[in-house]
Amino acid sequence: MNRLQTLQRYLHYQITSKDKYRIHSPFVFKLLTEVIKDNQHYDDYDDIERLKNDVLKQKSMVEYTDFGARSGNNNYTTRLIPIGKIVKTSAILKKNGRLLYRLILSRQPKTILELGTSTGFSTMYMAKANPEAQIYTIEGCASVAEKARSNFQNIGISNVELSIGNFNHVLPKILKRISKLDFLLIDGNKRMKPTLNYFEQCLSKAGNDSIFVIDDIHWSDEMENAWEHIRKDPRVTVTVDLFSTGLVFFRKESEKQDFSIRF
Repeated sequence: MNRLQTLQRYLHYQITSKDKYRIHSPFVFKLLTEVIKDNQHYDDYDDIERLKNDVLKQKSMVEYTDFGARSGNNNYTTRLIPIGKIVKTSAILKKNGRLLYRLILSRQPKTILELGTSTGFSTMYMAKANPEAQIYTIEGCASVAEKARSNFQNIGISNVELSIGNFNHVLPKILKRISKLDFLLIDGNKRMKPTLNYFEQCLSKAGNDSIFVIDDIHWSDEMENAWEHIRKDPRVTVTVDLFSTGLVFFRKESEKQDFSIRF
């Protein structure tokens, strides 16, 4: 997607999105006021963001393999790239990382699954928010995964199981070990069919209180189409579009509604 398309979609989001005074769902209003718009500063933010700033400065080269949409029509592309550049282009934005932290902090999910570890900063926000959770995360690029492991050690995180490999091969194996998936983050292979495939597989483990987070829902036409399919899925009751990310809920006590909220 080019910059003009991104700008057009962002302007549409700004026009159609709502603030807290126009949200009439008690569940979503509470989510908005207590989690999404929570401006409290948590000390864990500092530890993660200090490490991120340090890694951004690193110039050591790694062999970077991209299995996702950025690789074009090929199955993957490989190139040498400074680790700091990978963090700059692929690591979660501070705003979104802090949102993940607050979501985990408020719900305290026991089992968390992440598709797309990259250098591990989104994982860190989740792990710090609930050190008692079991976090499974999958990364396709081995050299980047090793950097994530190093980052976890540097910040004292021990509740993460990192698997390296193609999502199509690794995901089914992890799901077999999970009885209930409380929290899911999909942040890799940003194409429609793979995204919907991962969503469908993980949905088999979702419960009434599970939360699925889909990153970059407006990143491309394919991701917008994937988000549209997810919104319309009859098993989904509530969705929240925050432009850079989408939240999906399955609460049977909620009527089916879609929200676009300023974030």
